[in-house]
Amino acid sequence: MKLINLLLFTITSILIIGCNNSNADENNLKVTQTIQAKQIVKNEDIVKTVSQEIEKGTLIFFLNPNGRPCKMQDKIFKENSEIINKYVDIKYVPTTDPKSRNQFNKYGIRSLPSLILLNSNGEISKRFSPGIQQMNTLLSAFNSAK
Repeated sequence: MKLINLLLFTITSILIIGCNNSNADENNLKVTQTIQAKQIVKNEDIVKTVSQEIEKGTLIFFLNPNGRPCKMQDKIFKENSEIINKYVDIKYVPTTDPKSRNQFNKYGIRSLPSLILLNSNGEISKRFSPGIQQMNTLLSAFNSAK
């Protein structure tokens, strides 16, 4: 029940904060992410249970390395890398690499940032909506990918 309340609180916070180009919003996002990460780490039993039940997959991150939303998504990954790395390996597919064009076409990527979760067999487990994905959304997807 506490996890559900945490999830609802986080989603509500994200909707209130929104995502625009002001530094205040970026700072609010940073505070929200820090709080979420601390709450997730505090609840280590859930993280351990989930990580034991699933095999490690791959999270494909389609990005424009110079785009602000993509930088913010990457920051979320880096700030929570210890937890994320228990579930998946992140594969970066940048727009700046001409060799990446095939991957963009293969998965039909038109908006950035975009994330696709592959299971341990390389099959698509989850296709996220384009945009910044918060840590609780990622953990939920990792959990349901088992």
